[in-house]
Amino acid sequence: MADNLLDYARAGALARLNEIDAEQKRLLKNFPGLKASPAGTAAPAARTTRVVSAAGRRAVSLAQKRRWAEWRKRKAAEGGKKK
Repeated sequence: MADNLLDYARAGALARLNEIDAEQKRLLKNFPGLKASPAGTAAPAARTTRVVSAAGRRAVSLAQKRRWAEWRKRKAAEGGKKK
């Protein structure tokens, strides 16, 4: 019984594999721009690093310091109460 079950499973898997293969061929025919590459061999997209000048970093730093000063000023005006 177990051998029959294993044979049925193997036959079903092969049938599904053939369906997937046929679908892949159909997709590649309809979309020639796609490349058929083995699974897992596609290189990850290169990440670009953003370069910020010293002046840009200073501007961001000053803006954040102003935001925090404003936040502290509001908190002091509220008397430190939680809403």
